[in-house]
Amino acid sequence: MILLYVMFSVLSCTTEETGGLIPQDKVPAVRLELDIPSTSSYSTKAAFQENTINEIDVLVFKNEEGRDKFLYHQAIPDSEITEGPGNKKIFTMNFDTTDISNGVRLMILANSHNEIETLIQNNVISEGTDREIVHKKLTFDGKRWMVPYISGNVPLFPMCGLTTSHLYPSQENDMPVTRVTLYRSLARIDVGVDIYNSTSALRNEFQIKEISVMGINQIGCITRLFDEELYDPVEVANLPEENTRLVDLRNTYVLANASYAMEGQIYVPESDVLNIVDNYVLEYSDLNGPVYINPNADPKTLPYNGVYLIIKATYKGQDNRYYRIDMEDTDGYCQIVRNHKYVVNIMSVNNNGHAAFTEAMNDISTNGINSFVLGEEDADIVHIATSGKYLMGTDKNEIAVAKGGNYYEIKIKTTYSKNGQWQCTARSENPEWLNVNLGTPTNKGRFALTVSVSQNGTNAERQGKIIITSGTIQMEVNVMQSGS
Repeated sequence: MILLYVMFSVLSCTTEETGGLIPQDKVPAVRLELDIPSTSSYSTKAAFQENTINEIDVLVFKNEEGRDKFLYHQAIPDSEITEGPGNKKIFTMNFDTTDISNGVRLMILANSHNEIETLIQNNVISEGTDREIVHKKLTFDGKRWMVPYISGNVPLFPMCGLTTSHLYPSQENDMPVTRVTLYRSLARIDVGVDIYNSTSALRNEFQIKEISVMGINQIGCITRLFDEELYDPVEVANLPEENTRLVDLRNTYVLANASYAMEGQIYVPESDVLNIVDNYVLEYSDLNGPVYINPNADPKTLPYNGVYLIIKATYKGQDNRYYRIDMEDTDGYCQIVRNHKYVVNIMSVNNNGHAAFTEAMNDISTNGINSFVLGEEDADIVHIATSGKYLMGTDKNEIAVAKGGNYYEIKIKTTYSKNGQWQCTARSENPEWLNVNLGTPTNKGRFALTVSVSQNGTNAERQGKIIITSGTIQMEVNVMQSGS
C-alpha cells in the first residue's frame, strides 16, 4: 500500500502597485519583475536548472464589463530582459495606443512562444476572446515531457503568471513596479529506494530498472484558471477542455543509475481522479472512449481511477519483476497538480512481484511493495519508520543541549488514525529535567512536540530519551546535555 502526503507549498506572493490614469501624450508602460521557480523560494519550487527561461511572452487583457478580454500579444526580446536580485527576470512592458483606460491584466508566459503563435496565427484566439477561453485553448502536448533528460540538457518548462488585479500603466518616469510569480505548468515525480538512508541494504536487494507512469493526461494547460476568489488555483488540477487520459499507454523511463533515487526525470501534466456523474464514475480513455463504473464499488478495484506507477526492477537477483504503486493518500487517489514535486520512497519489498507488466497493472492490492509519497510540506520529515500499512516520521532523532537548557521543537508526521483522529503520543524517560508537550495535529497528521530541558546543575554530561509512539510504531529521540 502507498500513502501519499502532499503539501502544496506554492502560495501566491504576488504584490502590485498601480499607477493612475494614462496620460494621453505619453507611451504607457509598466515595469515587471518575475519571480521564477527556485530552490530557495517557498512560493514556487524547482530543482537545479529547472527554471531556465529563454522566451517571455505577454498576453494583454482589457477589462470589459468585469470580464478580461484578449487584446494583443507581445513577445519580449532577450535584449530587453535583465537579471535582478534573487534570480528575478526584469523587463519593461510598453503598451500600444489602444484604449486601456479601464485597466489591463497581464498574463506572462515563459518558454511557450510557439504554442501562442500557433493559436494566434490559426485565429483560435483573437481580440475579444475571453481569458477563460484562452486558458482552455493554450495547451501543450504532455508526451513532449515524458522522456528523461540527460544531465546538462534540462528541458525548458512552460511557466505562467498573472497580475492579480487590473493595472493602470502610466508614463515611463512614474512607472509602477509589478511583481508576478511564475509557476511551472507540469508536476515532477521523483522515485527512489530508501532515499533518506545512505547505507540502505534494500538498494542492493531491489534495483529499479524502469518506471512507467500510468493514468496521466495526454495534454496540459500552460496557464491556470486564476480564479482566486473560489480557491487557491495552484492546488487544483486545471484540465484542458479536450482532455484524454493515457490509461492504456505506457510512458516508460529507463534509469541511468537504478540503485539511487530517480531525481528530476519524470515530468507530467496535471491529472485528476475520476469524476462522479449521475451516480456513476466517468472516465475518458483515448483508446476506448468513455467508461462508466459504479462508484459504489471499492475504489481500489478501479485500475484507472488515478495516477499510478509500474516499477520494473531486479529483486534479489531476479530480473524483470513488476510492481504497482498507486499515487494515493488515506482518502484515495490524489490529483497531480502543477508546480509540485512528489517523492515516491520505496521502504521495503515483501515479495518478487509479478513476471508480467499487465499482471502488475491488475494487482490492486499493491502489497508486494511498501512505499510512501512525500509532498513539499513533509520534506523536513527525514527520520521515518513504517509498519507496512502506515508510517511515522520526525525531523530529528537527537537534540544537543547546552548546560543552561532551552526549548526545542520536534516535528512529527503520522498516517495512523483511529476513529477519524490522528494518533500519536510522546513521553520523556527523564521527566525530572526533560519535559515534552504534544500539540494538536493538523488535518495532514502533523504534530509539533515542544521539548523543555532544564539547566544542568552538575558538571557531568547527561543523556535523556523521548519516546514517540503512533500505533505499533515507536521512535526514539536522544537528548544530550552538556555539563560544562
